[in-house]
Amino acid sequence: MMNATDAIAVMRLLEKEAHEHTGEARRVLTDTAAYLAHRATNGVPTGVEAEVCDLIADRQRKGIAKYGMTVADNPLALRDWLQHALEEVLDQAVYLKRAINELEVLQPLVVTQSSSNKMTLSSPGSIGQGGLTDIHYDIDRDDLVVLVKVSP
Repeated sequence: MMNATDAIAVMRLLEKEAHEHTGEARRVLTDTAAYLAHRATNGVPTGVEAEVCDLIADRQRKGIAKYGMTVADNPLALRDWLQHALEEVLDQAVYLKRAINELEVLQPLVVTQSSSNKMTLSSPGSIGQGGLTDIHYDIDRDDLVVLVKVSP
């Protein structure tokens, strides 16, 4: 029997093939892909959705361990649930702002290569107080990769 990961890979291949066909061939490929998707997951989420479900289940286990009941069993009033939700949203706003502040420290770099052995890194603005450190590059590849660490 095919495992879920293999079934999903075959399903995606069949979906791609279906786009290249018309008529009965397209219908058979599409139906087979749908069948594999259903059999592979058997109604169980996969991918990112499965990761979110796992996180929710983990949160429920922690909540039951901490409070001795599920959210459904908790007798709090509607106003109390709304207050909890508001506090969670406010915490989320703080976390988002902190992450945005961290990203604002990062600045785009302009990479120019004047010859096969010479490269220039520059930034439209200042790059922190300490300047650039730990510059790595590989000029032997078609796609140039530059890793830059900016010291605070």
